[in-house]
Amino acid sequence: NGKLSDVILFTHRVSAGWFPFVELRTESGSIQLSKDHFIYANGKLKRAGDVAVGDYLSTSLNQPVEVLSIGSVMEEGLFAPHTMGGDIVVDGFLASTYTAFISPTLAHALLGPVRALYRASRGSWNMLGSSLELDDSVLRQTARQSFAYLSQRTIHSHS
Repeated sequence: NGKLSDVILFTHRVSAGWFPFVELRTESGSIQLSKDHFIYANGKLKRAGDVAVGDYLSTSLNQPVEVLSIGSVMEEGLFAPHTMGGDIVVDGFLASTYTAFISPTLAHALLGPVRALYRASRGSWNMLGSSLELDDSVLRQTARQSFAYLSQRTIHSHS
């Protein structure tokens, strides 16, 4: 929609260490991201590792640009910010804040309470938000609990 969304938390914020990234190169620039992060390719979310030469990435202006080449690079640091809307602009390209670890739809639903807290505490969030981080294990545990709860509800509702 062209509107920027606030970053509300990081599930990774590791500044030390070198990590493998996919580099997607276009005529208008390049983006490096983990192979499991989603990016808008051909108008749909696609794992960066599945993007192919000839696919079209969406720019921040929603303009399609063709992927001309793909490479692998090692970069220092690993960061995974999450925004209110679930999308983010990185190096001029529209990407998702979600990874293939959990489907974007489920991840967005699981982070609903965090978004609600962000909205409710708008005035003091900057102090909290700068240090708010969720480990992948927190997301995994939340997903397991949600699935268990939904499974119980489904079983009981059919009894």
